[in-house]
Amino acid sequence: MSIPSIVSGWERFISDVQSAYAEVARATTERSNATPVTKPDDIQVVGRLWNVAKAEFHKHRVRIEDRWSEVLDLLAAEAPGEDVTFKEGLKRDRGILEMEIVCERATRLAMAHAAEKLLAAGNDAAHLAAAGHLIADAAALEPWEEMTRAAHAMKEPKNRKEVPLEVLEKYADASRRYHTLRLQTEARYVPINAPHVAMKVEGQMQAVMRELKMFWQWRAAHP
Repeated sequence: MSIPSIVSGWERFISDVQSAYAEVARATTERSNATPVTKPDDIQVVGRLWNVAKAEFHKHRVRIEDRWSEVLDLLAAEAPGEDVTFKEGLKRDRGILEMEIVCERATRLAMAHAAEKLLAAGNDAAHLAAAGHLIADAAALEPWEEMTRAAHAMKEPKNRKEVPLEVLEKYADASRRYHTLRLQTEARYVPINAPHVAMKVEGQMQAVMRELKMFWQWRAAHP
């Protein structure tokens, strides 16, 4: 089998598995959105639906990982070189990452939808706190996805020195926007937390900065 045919078959397999899981997420979204939510226990019912969907994600992940073992054997027979093997391994990691993002995105949006239905049924303090957290998770989805992809890109090169500064900057920026938007949104439902948002954001960013300072290119640009 030629290397191009191995590569094209591998890419097609990853795409097929991703499509299969996207259908799982779509069907679960329909079921969860159709679930009545009038009390906190109903949120748990919706959550259990997504626990099942997350279990399905892990099954689909294993499918990709198992196929990668087969692809490795096929590539080894053709002796393509380390660079080709490394590149195809990245496709495995990126394929799984994008499928995981689909799972998390669908879960957060569905749980936020359930939280909004809970609030529509009654606005006591306990409901506000629980619902606000779920709604905030969904509100900050866009920077969360950017942060997650950047964090993954930081781990891809064999050597930390090969990570572009642009990727590190993107991780820092997306992280700050994510934590800020999530905490600000949550504070709208629990106003007592509003004065502490800035402090909490900085607390989250301390961990981000510790991670970034492990890269010499970040330290050089931000002495």
